Formats: sequence, structure tokens, C-alpha cells
Amino acid sequence: MSDENGAPEPNPKTNVRPAAQPSQQGSGQQGSGQQYAAPQGHAHQGPQFPPPAQGQPARGQHPPGQHAPGQPGPGQPAHGQPAYAPPPGPQWPTPAPYSDQPAHGGSDKRAARSSRSRLGGIGLLAGAVVLGAGAGFGGGWLQDETSGGGGGDATVDAGQIDIGGVNLQDLVSVQTVADKSLPSVVKIEAFGSSSGSTGSGIVISDDGMILTNYHVAFDGIDGELDVYFDDGTSTTAEVVGTDPDLDIAVIRADDVSGLTPMEFGAAENLHVGQAVVALGSPYGLESTVTAGIISTVNRPMQLPGMDASQEAMIYPALQTDAAINPGNSGGALVNIKGELVGMNSSNRMASDSSGGTGDLGSIGIGFAIPINVLEPIVEQLRNGEEPTHAWLGVIPGDARQSGVAQGARVDEFTSDSPAEQAGLEVGDVVVHIDDYPVAEGLGLVTTALNYRPGDQVSITVIRDGAEEKFDVTLGEKGQLLE
Repeated sequence: MSDENGAPEPNPKTNVRPAAQPSQQGSGQQGSGQQYAAPQGHAHQGPQFPPPAQGQPARGQHPPGQHAPGQPGPGQPAHGQPAYAPPPGPQWPTPAPYSDQPAHGGSDKRAARSSRSRLGGIGLLAGAVVLGAGAGFGGGWLQDETSGGGGGDATVDAGQIDIGGVNLQDLVSVQTVADKSLPSVVKIEAFGSSSGSTGSGIVISDDGMILTNYHVAFDGIDGELDVYFDDGTSTTAEVVGTDPDLDIAVIRADDVSGLTPMEFGAAENLHVGQAVVALGSPYGLESTVTAGIISTVNRPMQLPGMDASQEAMIYPALQTDAAINPGNSGGALVNIKGELVGMNSSNRMASDSSGGTGDLGSIGIGFAIPINVLEPIVEQLRNGEEPTHAWLGVIPGDARQSGVAQGARVDEFTSDSPAEQAGLEVGDVVVHIDDYPVAEGLGLVTTALNYRPGDQVSITVIRDGAEEKFDVTLGEKGQLLE
């Protein structure tokens, strides 16, 4: 990719070319999170969660029968769209429901998708995991329809900002968080043979290892990846390893040294209502920072797969009201200490009043993969290993078939099922893993991803109208979605 005239000179710490400046695109940043503008053209826009005490709903989960208006109930899945954007330049039409745009014309190589459900291998019946119908999140990904236009994001004096529910002490700290964290956040552009996208990444080593989403790196697996640093330099990159099931990838930037890796936080210190800061490149706008709070933890998330060979991507999400827009995918969600607690991955976007799927910006519902899920997978990928996941070996169905309002009914067991070996039976309804509530089938699978293979968990089931508990040692599975 060529340099633009007037770009800054390369930083002595990197042997790379100056970065091209992002083009300003249409709607810019919207949403309930606070936004901050840094000087020099930069727009300043979870380790295992401890389960709640026995008998209490998980943090961020409302008591049974109660939930926030317009949001899924306790343990209910949410359906978002990957928060990544097309690269700057002409916007090419793409078939709905995808949100990225082809980079070089022609048809999107992900347009052809299989209608055959492959979720049975991880224990998800097609009817049990269709997201959007009950949760009110709409179906599929929303197409990115940003338009060109004059004017960029306005710089607002901090005294003019409505801080809403954000603690003032935390708000004052956002500048410090941004100063510490921005050098560890990059913009990523991926180009395939017929499509491309723009996203974000997190520096995790001083020699160029970068964490991002699989859906951000996807087009660059057999194509080109370009990385843009906060200091104005850029370079190419290559994919080191991927975990398509959990939407995680590690890439390595070429010919760099002396980078500032981001510190990892401790998820056991994370709680609903805690202030967090999201950093990334929404709509290609580099070094953007937004602030908000953790709205919920352990929200079951499912996104469409990247091509016909992949049915879905799943994870237990952190939900935040910090503004996350297309292009934020792969960026950092940090605490007030500037420590990584999640990787921004998807969001819910407003649709137009006619019921269309136009992108009207963030509405304060964004999702991140928590650090407790990220950290072990990142270590495996950077070491050249295949990722592994905790596994119950259960094919779940509708709890109502067993006369229970919420939970994951055991419809079948897979071969060598750890749950079956521990004494669970077909017809049991799983309602808790340890103290995490399980509201439906997808939640059974994603909640297990908070653990590692070999961990022992206590599973509570409803059998013949009574509760029973079983100690289960979680198995190990490489590819979950097969």
C-alpha cells in the first residue's frame, strides 16, 4: 500500500514505512459511550470471571423474570454483527447480510454459504440456537452503508461532556488510560482476492505479535495484511495462528522491534458497572477511544461463520455500553489501569425506521471476548499450537420439552462425553455450571468456554422435577464446530 504525501517519518524503533492517513467516512462515532479527541488528528473515542454466590444470578444477569427493557433476559444469547469496517476508498456493493465490502471488485468470496447446520457436533440443535428471533437482535450481520461527506469528528472540551452514569473519578482517568494504551493498539487492513476489511489489533509482544479477531484477519490469510501503528508508521504482517471457533487470531508485524505490548488484566476483579475504555479504529479512524461500563458478563454470543466451511463463531461475551462500531473489532477493552480485560468483537447496530438494515451507528450494546477466554488461546497460537477448548460432549435442546422454563435440555451425548461419564442422562435440564446460570443451549456451550480442559465443574440439573448435582471433569476438544 502506497504512502500518502505529508505522512510522518518512520519511528526509529521500527523499520517500517509511514502510515497512510485514514479517510473520514460518513457517520463517524455514535452511541452512549463518552468520546474524547486527542491532539494531532487522533480521535480518542476478561482470566476467569468468578461466579456469583450460590443462589444469586451471575453478574450482569437479572433475576429470573426480570431483564432490562429491549435486552435479552438472564443468560439469553445476543446476536450482534462483527465490528469491522471496509477499508478506506470506494465502497463496493455486497450482498446482505455481510458488513464488509470487497476491496478489489468482484463477488465476495464469503457470499456462498452452506445452509446445512453443522452445530450438532458441539451439541446445538438448529432450532435451539437461532439468535435474534427471541432476543430481538435481528438476523445476520448488518451491511455497512457509510457514505462519504464533509467534516470529521468534533473535538469536545471535557467540561462540555455529559458524563451520565460514568463515575467522575473514572472519567478524569480516561486521558491517562488512553495515553498508556494507545501505543499498544493498531489498525489492520486485510485484502483478499475479492474482498477486504479494516479492523483493529492489540500488540502483545515487543517484536510484533498482535492479537485480533479471526474475522479481521480472514481476508489476509491468503492475501495481504497491513498494520498501522499509533506513532504513524506502518508495515505488512502475516498470520501466525487462528481459532475460527472463538473468533481469535494472532498475526506478526514484519520488521519491527521495541513495540509496547499491552498489559493483561485480571478478570476476577471485573464486575458489572465498572468503568472500561474501548480503543480501536472504527470506520478506519485510527486511535479512537470511547468510555463506558461493563453491562453484563458471560453473555452467550454467536456470529455467522466466515465462509461456507464454517457454521458459526461463539464465545461468552462481556457486554459494554462503550461505543463499538465497525472497525473496532480486534481492538482493546481495558480497565481504568489500562489493562486488557477483553477484545472488542461485535456490536448491535440501530436499523432505520423502515426496518432496513442500514448502519445507523452504535446504540451502546457492544461485545468483547473476555481475557480469561483469550489468554490461553493466545499462548497456544503464538507458540504454534492448535487451540483447545473445554468440552462437555452434550447436544442440548429445548428445556420446555422436560417441563422446565429455562435451561439446556440434554438431548444427546457425543462420543466419549465427559457429562455422560459423570452421570448426566438424556432428558436432564442443565441450569447451572458452578454458579453460572444456563438459560438455553448456546449458553451451555459458551459457559464451558470460561474453563480449560481438565477443570472440574459442578453441574446442576433438573431431573424428574428435582435438582441434582454432578461433578464433571471437562474434556478437551480442538475444533468445536464440527
